[in-house]
Parts: sequence; C-alpha cells; structure tokens
Amino acid sequence: MEKKVNKKEFAKSIKEQTNYNDEKCMMIVNIIEDNFLLLTNNKDKIISELIEKLSVSFEEANNIYNISITIIKSEIKRKILHPFRNQN
Repeated sequence: MEKKVNKKEFAKSIKEQTNYNDEKCMMIVNIIEDNFLLLTNNKDKIISELIEKLSVSFEEANNIYNISITIIKSEIKRKILHPFRNQN
C-alpha cells in the first residue's frame, strides 16, 4: 500500500518558505504528487508544469522545486532516524 504525502503539512511547509497563498501551495503539492519528485529526469517536467500552471519564472520554479525536495528529504530523514515516533 502506497503512503501518500500529507498534503496539508506539505502545503504548510511550502507556504512557510515561499509566502504563497494556500491555493498556490496546493497547486504545487498536486504537481509534485503527480510526478515522482526524486527522479532527476522528472525535474524538467515538474519545473515546466510549475512555470505553466503558476505563471512563474524558470528561476522561481526551480526554487520551488528545490524547496519541495528539501522538505521531502527532511521528512524521509526524520522518519528513518525516528521510525517508531508517532507519524501523525
């Protein structure tokens, strides 16, 4: 069974780092969720979708991508280091 990203927490983390509104943050979460973020060949696809759907520059889309990957990696690291801690 595949565990989905907690969308609300992910959007909240993105909002804290970008100061985007809730709607824009949920659009980012949906784009990231629709693509497998950690595959490097998906980076260009994700950035293109961010540019198209959010009407942002390449630099801003790349920044959003990097923020997203940092959030996900830190969450994975937290779960690896503390596997028995409540995940909710």
